Amino acid sequence: MGNGNSLFDKGLEEYPLSVVLIENIVLALWIVLGTIFVSQISVIIGLIYIACALIVILVVMRKLLCTHCYYYGKRCHVGWGKISSILYDKGNLDEFSTCVGQKIAPIFFGLLALIPMIFGSISLLKNFMISKLILMILLLGTILYSSIVTRKESCGKCKMKNVCSGSAASTENDIGY
Repeated sequence: MGNGNSLFDKGLEEYPLSVVLIENIVLALWIVLGTIFVSQISVIIGLIYIACALIVILVVMRKLLCTHCYYYGKRCHVGWGKISSILYDKGNLDEFSTCVGQKIAPIFFGLLALIPMIFGSISLLKNFMISKLILMILLLGTILYSSIVTRKESCGKCKMKNVCSGSAASTENDIGY
């Protein structure tokens, strides 16, 4: 691969279905909770939030990132390699580390987390309720679990961890599932 980087030889060829299901359930919960908080301030902005989240996650990022990935057509940690192979032609694996998807993914996921946290905080300040606080804690927990725990575990066994700027894996050999 370009830039002197190479695939992680010990990485998984395909991820277990259980990992794919858990990571997608957590991400779906994140988006649903985010939509709830944004919708409490503005239903229209809530609809825009969920529409943008789904379009970017399921369509845009699949084209810009997954088409250049080793897992294109395979079951990656979230199964998106399979989705991208249905929607788009395969890209160049050597372009993965420099593709547009690598640059916009952290911005997109940062906004996906930040926007509902801001709207949730405003909603809590306007009308404090224990149920809102519990949902806010659940949203924060979901974001942290998805952004830290599952990424570290998944990245540790990813063939792309040596070339992915978003990898949360250590440089040591990571343990398996």
